[in-house]
Amino acid sequence: MGTIDLSIKDEATPFIQSRVDEFIPQAVIMLDDVAEIYKEHLEGEAPLGETHELADLSMWEATGQLERFIFSGSGHFDWVVEGTEAHDIYPVNAQALYWEGAEHPVKHVYHPGTEPNDYPSEAYISADGDVDERINEFAGWIVE
Repeated sequence: MGTIDLSIKDEATPFIQSRVDEFIPQAVIMLDDVAEIYKEHLEGEAPLGETHELADLSMWEATGQLERFIFSGSGHFDWVVEGTEAHDIYPVNAQALYWEGAEHPVKHVYHPGTEPNDYPSEAYISADGDVDERINEFAGWIVE
């Protein structure tokens, strides 16, 4: 009866150990890169408006060693993504509303509402190829 003997040769041991030792640091770099890719796509898909606030306040942060949170710091984010119902706008800390070009004083305005704009989902989809490329690069490092 025959036998099969499987072993890892001594030359492979240092390579495998180096991958074990470097896995977490390399995974952190990869996640930072992926978060940056998503952030850039979020900026690119954001409606610009007059202030560019949605794009300019796109950011990410590490919420754990292997966790990243990508978001917009804009106070208008939810209104843009979810849309708004028609509503009246009244001054809060003043007697009247003010904006360049309006006939003043303006005691209140009617806002017709806005359609939802789920641009973060579009950014997620548009980033897919770049993210796959970066993840494949990481996977290639593991087995190179």
